Amino acid sequence: NKSSSYIGYSIISEKCFIGVGNGARDKLKELRLPLISSAECRSNWPNHFHEAWICTVGAYNEDACAGDSGGPLVKQGSDGRWELVGIAIAGTRRCSTDISDIKPGIYTKVAYYRDFIDIATHGSCRQ
Repeated sequence: NKSSSYIGYSIISEKCFIGVGNGARDKLKELRLPLISSAECRSNWPNHFHEAWICTVGAYNEDACAGDSGGPLVKQGSDGRWELVGIAIAGTRRCSTDISDIKPGIYTKVAYYRDFIDIATHGSCRQ
């Protein structure tokens, strides 16, 4: 089922979008970065990795930065609707603007907390 491919392993090869910027910007930016495997993410963040993370490939000058925490990582389903798959939580100190400090972007994996969300919202967030 392509519209629910964000759950499971098939997401690793999918493209997703993130909002990038900080409070000083007046325009929302969009960025397309592929997701990476949990193993690759863990190897880049060995002292901090958590199974509730979903990570995007590290790219020069293209990453979530200060002020982006809480921003969406979304994927368009085969039905054309956008689905929230992650929530921005971290990146590098220099926001991938220094070629020597590029690491994957880190997002909270929404599917990991799906049961909690359903309980807390009494199922009102289910489609």
